[in-house]
Amino acid sequence: MSKEIKIALVEDDENLRFLVAERLQGEGYKVLEANNGDDAEKIILEEQPDIVLLDWML
Repeated sequence: MSKEIKIALVEDDENLRFLVAERLQGEGYKVLEANNGDDAEKIILEEQPDIVLLDWML
């Protein structure tokens, strides 16, 4: 039984976020998207993703 890996993707650039999310989903990951720190915090606390992919310069 394999576990679904959840990735929180935090990126304020909508186009870049879309491209990265599409690629990750195509590889079978569940992607949780946020465009700012407040939304990211909610997602991280509620969904507890396995990985957080963060744009450092939001």
